[in-house]
Amino acid sequence: MTNFVTKPIPTDKPPVSFVERPWGSFKQYAFNSDCTVSLMTVLPGQRLSLQSHTGRAELWIVLDD
Repeated sequence: MTNFVTKPIPTDKPPVSFVERPWGSFKQYAFNSDCTVSLMTVLPGQRLSLQSHTGRAELWIVLDD
């Protein structure tokens, strides 16, 4: 059985950074050792590079209109 420990929600909002790339852009709402949250926009006809990471898990949720 796994025990999960939750942390309290911080009272201060983290700063939002905006980063532009050749394939589009992303807003990074949290960037820390516990969790990174980004909202990415990929331009039509562009794609992201294939990447592999060890030592961390990623969850991607794709939204498409």
